[in-house]
Amino acid sequence: MIVKYHKEETASGGAISFNTDDIRGVVYRILVKPLTSTITYDLTITDDNSLVVYGKNGIRGTLNDLTQHTLKGIHTVAVANTSVNELFEFQIEYEEIM
Repeated sequence: MIVKYHKEETASGGAISFNTDDIRGVVYRILVKPLTSTITYDLTITDDNSLVVYGKNGIRGTLNDLTQHTLKGIHTVAVANTSVNELFEFQIEYEEIM
């Protein structure tokens, strides 16, 4: 089954951090969409063992990464060094593995 995890958060002090639901599957899309296309930021996704499983620095505007990563468990999504405090939309699409 295809699952779309969706969340909206507003940056404060140039950062956002939140935990996902329990994701168990193969991720094929990571979408991060700030309100404006000129904003820059860094993105990391960390697993429950504090290992960075996904990271990109110096992103400008929307990130639409068609990727293949296997995730299992609750992860921390963090945005840092935002050039503006504004609303971000996050979406992780994955094929659920039981």
